[in-house]
Amino acid sequence: MDLYPLCVMYAIALLGNFTILFVIKTISSLHEPQYIFLSMLAATDLSKPTTVHCGLNPSSDYRDGACSCSQGCSFDGTLANTPQPIVLLQRYFLSHCYCYHPDVMKLACGPVRVNIIYGLFLVLCSFGVDSTFIVISYILILKTVLGIASKDGQLKALNTCVSHIFTVCIFYVPLIVLALIHRFGIFTSPLLHVTMANLFLFLTPVLNPLVYSLKTKQIRSAVQKISYLENLTNRIGKACYPGIMHYENCTNSIFSTFLVTGIPGLEAVYIWISIPFSFMFFITLVGNMTIIAIIWREETLHVPMYLFLAMLAASDLGLSLFTFPTMLRIFWLDAREITFSACFTQMFFIHTFQDFESAVILAMAFDRYVAISYPLHYSSILTHSVIAKIGLAIAVRTFTIQVPLPILLRRLCFCRSNVLSHSYCLHPDILKLSCSNTRINSIFGLFVLLSTMGLDFLLILFSYILILKTVLSIASHGGRLKALNTCISHLCAVILFFTPMICLSILHRFGPKLPSHIYVTLANMHFLIPPVMNPIVYVVKTKLIQDKILKLFIKKGSGKSKVTFIT
Repeated sequence: MDLYPLCVMYAIALLGNFTILFVIKTISSLHEPQYIFLSMLAATDLSKPTTVHCGLNPSSDYRDGACSCSQGCSFDGTLANTPQPIVLLQRYFLSHCYCYHPDVMKLACGPVRVNIIYGLFLVLCSFGVDSTFIVISYILILKTVLGIASKDGQLKALNTCVSHIFTVCIFYVPLIVLALIHRFGIFTSPLLHVTMANLFLFLTPVLNPLVYSLKTKQIRSAVQKISYLENLTNRIGKACYPGIMHYENCTNSIFSTFLVTGIPGLEAVYIWISIPFSFMFFITLVGNMTIIAIIWREETLHVPMYLFLAMLAASDLGLSLFTFPTMLRIFWLDAREITFSACFTQMFFIHTFQDFESAVILAMAFDRYVAISYPLHYSSILTHSVIAKIGLAIAVRTFTIQVPLPILLRRLCFCRSNVLSHSYCLHPDILKLSCSNTRINSIFGLFVLLSTMGLDFLLILFSYILILKTVLSIASHGGRLKALNTCISHLCAVILFFTPMICLSILHRFGPKLPSHIYVTLANMHFLIPPVMNPIVYVVKTKLIQDKILKLFIKKGSGKSKVTFIT
């Protein structure tokens, strides 16, 4: 499991550097000194992760590793054959997952003075001299740039060096720090050695192609020309408003804003409608913030169930903060305009908190399964570290899968209409307004829905099947009811969240043209009702939460409530 991030970095390094080499080789216009040197850099970056990644195979024999190490552990082949041979200790475990000359020296039980002096000489003659010449070259570059009269000319000249400066920093900073630590930081933590060595060997092959692809327009254009994305961009441009071929110009020239919609047909009574919505928003804020504050303050509530409840309250709070204010702004001020950037940002956060809440509800289902099926091992299975890892995994999954949505939307042209059918920005609603080819967006949006909330819903159903199986195996009728009673709050959260969401998704993607108030009603039920009802349900159903709220808001006596079952 720990190798997955390294494998991803390895794949990115291979793909990025191979792409740069392929592009420079195939595009004749890039056969210039700058790009030829860049291809050399990509080739060297390819060699480092390939050599290092081969040493990450956990099945490799230590003796084979020692043999390969004797051949490739040095900066140069001469280091393995220095005039003074060394004898390694019986303990031959290196502190890195690859062979590194100073690291091997530490394991020697014989005199290593000659080896160290020659290694230092080699570093100074190669990296030291190179870094000195790089500094001198940039001093001369700076002198030339300051001699340019216009400020724009100075900035344009310096801009051509940005990519190279990034490369220099990415390569030399970890190298210098690593060399200093190995030679002078005897008592520093081994974690620091490993971190700096990994930064030096893994960071440059991964970041260099990304930096040059982002900063070098010729490379970026060449990649687009040989990829499917370029053809897709051309088709989108042709589908845009006549006379406008580039999607960015197309988007900005037709409409500058979207128009959100309140509740169709009830515009005359918006002021009165705002009263219950304001009350709901107030309950949402007070209820969820109270739950978070109580769980944060009371150490007795630092148990899995209530920690997941705090995550649910946080997601409800975020969802309400990105939906209620927009609606109240329409009801109070009749302010319907929202810029593209603000709309895409709101859409991103709404769907992010939506997916986060779905994953938290799944985690709560797992919590209920463990509590009912393995009550004696509950605290040992769901430890604080496990809960922290679950929370981190939820956050990483949510942000990773939601980031491409607004990026893909910026490629579209909106020339049909700019009136959204909801009071806030939703991905399917925005797609309906595009006159471009939205097939990629629709497919990816459906993939996001199925791989997050769709998968979560299936796993929740599966967990309740297992819970039901465990409950039916309990002998006494009272024990069955008591076990099921602990799931009622969670079942309410599942029903409140998934029922409107499933109906809304089906109507948006597969349903015929229906009256707008049906879409608005289901969307409001999905995004507005759970943040209001979840804290009410959990406060009503959880006696321990009730007692803590009473102690917080009402000066209660010192009597303590006794809880015999996690509810």
